[in-house]
Amino acid sequence: MITGPPGLHSPANRAYLEELRHLRTAWGLESAAHLLCESMPEGLPEEAVADFYTLADVVLLTSQEEGFGLLVLEASLARLPVFANSLPPLEELGGADVSLFPKTEGPEDLAAAIARFMETDPVARLRRRVRQQFAWSTLIQTRLIPLIEDDHLPVP
Repeated sequence: MITGPPGLHSPANRAYLEELRHLRTAWGLESAAHLLCESMPEGLPEEAVADFYTLADVVLLTSQEEGFGLLVLEASLARLPVFANSLPPLEELGGADVSLFPKTEGPEDLAAAIARFMETDPVARLRRRVRQQFAWSTLIQTRLIPLIEDDHLPVP
C-alpha cells in the first residue's frame, strides 16, 4: 500500500507515479500493490493514518531524500519495524533500531531481508498466525460449520 499522494511541487513526482503504475502492471501486481492516490487523490486523512499502521506488518521507506523522518517516529509508536533507505536523517533518528539498506542494494535483497524478519521475529509470526487462524472466514469454516453439521447436537 502506497499511502502518500504525489507531491505537487515537482513534475518528477507525476512521472514517478506513472512509473509505479507501469511496474505494477508489468509485474502483474494489480491486485496486490495499491496506490491510495488512485481512489483518494487528496491523500489519506490524518485520522486514518493510525488505522494503516494497525494493519501494517512493517513500514518500508524507499525515499531517496528525507528531511526529518516523521514516518520513523510514527512507526515506532505503532510498534512496527522500519526498513528504510540509508539516509543521514533516518540513520540519526533510528540508529540501530531501524533496518537501513544502502541505495545500491537491489529490491530482491530488501525483499529477502523483510521476509527473513517476518519468518524469524516471534511477534510477526504470532500476528500472522492469529490473522490466519482467527479470521471470521476461517472460524466459520473450521468451527461454526462443523458444529452445525455435527449430528450429535441436541435438537431443541
